[in-house]
Amino acid sequence: MHNLDIHIIATNNIEGMLFSETNLLKAASYIKKVRRNSPHLLVLNNANTFCGSPDADFIAEERNYKRNPVMMAMNQIGYDASGISAGDLAKGLGFFSQTQAMAQFPFLSANILHPRTKEAFFNTPYILRQVGTMKVGILGMTATLDFRKHYSDVFYMERTIHAARRWIRHMRDKENPDYVIVLYYGDIAKVSSYDKMLRATEGVDLMLSNSDLNEVIDSTWHVGTPQDISGLTHMQLQFRQRTTTYELMDFRAEHVSLKGFKEDPYLQDELYYTLKEWQKKNSTR
Repeated sequence: MHNLDIHIIATNNIEGMLFSETNLLKAASYIKKVRRNSPHLLVLNNANTFCGSPDADFIAEERNYKRNPVMMAMNQIGYDASGISAGDLAKGLGFFSQTQAMAQFPFLSANILHPRTKEAFFNTPYILRQVGTMKVGILGMTATLDFRKHYSDVFYMERTIHAARRWIRHMRDKENPDYVIVLYYGDIAKVSSYDKMLRATEGVDLMLSNSDLNEVIDSTWHVGTPQDISGLTHMQLQFRQRTTTYELMDFRAEHVSLKGFKEDPYLQDELYYTLKEWQKKNSTR
């Protein structure tokens, strides 16, 4: 038997922030520091990634759907997966589809479905990642209210409770992962079917959501993700490997402020000309 240490870093509500005081490049500096010292690292993004800020508006309007610098930065950082929110489609389905097609990692949602085939509309509902000797399953879930309000003619939104139960069971039976993570873009503590949603997390080891939770509920760790990219959530897990299973020995989740961090210099160089375009546009206002 031996111990295995795993780090998980989660961001949320990036909203295309690259040039403002709060931005993804500061998160990149922190993640790079952790990666240097921790060989077993998962980097996850809950959702609401490309829209919702002046930076995002500039990228969409001025760069005319060209190589999206947010996606370039996330690829360079080394994200493993991201969830999807209604806010991600604020610039239209075409913009989101073209942008996420550049990703070197999947955007996951088990309950955004084709209206006719009822199959997952974007990529696959879940992925598997090998972290050290552990097999980790990552499933994406999306709160349905905003999608049903704005995109009912484009997607079929399966109820999160039903989709969660079905896909968690499927993943456990077919893939036999050692650890299961769910990315849920929604505040699980505020949904009307809160108790049912919690029961639907049977078989989930870690659920990341838009909440203030940081506790174990019915054997599932529930941890909130940041409200914006001024911070991130850093989780440190220690497992003891037994013959065929892993026992969680320690779990710590910390919300990290990025205000004291500088932008990653490599990404600064990569985005130099885009930043100059941004500065030129804003200097004429």
